Amino acid sequence: MAAIIEQAVTIIVEEVRKTKKNEPKVFPFLLMVDKEAFGRIEEQTFILKSFWKSQANKIIVARKSDTKSIVGYACYLEMDGGCYLMRIGVRSKSQRQGIGRTLMKYLFNKYPNYLSLDVSTDNIKAVQFYKRIGLQIIDTYLSEDKVEFNKFDTPADFIYIESQYNQSQIKKHTQISCTGDTKEEEKKQDDITDDDNETQLSESDSASEQSTIPTVNITTLQEAQLEIQQQILV
Repeated sequence: MAAIIEQAVTIIVEEVRKTKKNEPKVFPFLLMVDKEAFGRIEEQTFILKSFWKSQANKIIVARKSDTKSIVGYACYLEMDGGCYLMRIGVRSKSQRQGIGRTLMKYLFNKYPNYLSLDVSTDNIKAVQFYKRIGLQIIDTYLSEDKVEFNKFDTPADFIYIESQYNQSQIKKHTQISCTGDTKEEEKKQDDITDDDNETQLSESDSASEQSTIPTVNITTLQEAQLEIQQQILV
């Protein structure tokens, strides 16, 4: 009788050095994430290049330890002892494996005092995702394009709690480690539940068909960053 062996999959989160030497090693994989999560590859190429060239933006990636392949990333700005999340995405084949939440955990650990972001109220799964991980809505506003957004940030008494991350969707045995975080955790995941669609959608870190990227002509880095602020998707 054949034995079933569960092999641990390790996801490592690390910050990318945005150098010319690293660009050909990293950029194509970031673009692949965007293509699968957000679509409209021409726009994503321009936006990613803006991220890469900007000294203000920082990028973290989630890699598989065995293949070193990039399966997800997040782009953010450091500000006043905290950070502003501009974008987060995960490759389609790696969705529903806790990778998006692992990226968020890295940011919570690095910036325990403050994390903020903006997301369209139409992107219901993203709104639910951010609420579940402990963020709160501090404002709702209309953009210049008359799109309604929620502004999220961490509560004043926010403390990262492992139990906030319900990993029940994952069937495999996953080991997660974060660069800069000495803790290494092993999570035994349960089978996917049929009634967990809400968590499944938020976990995917992919774009909702109802939350598409506005079609605009972007000519400056500032405009590109504003464009991203107006279409944060999880």
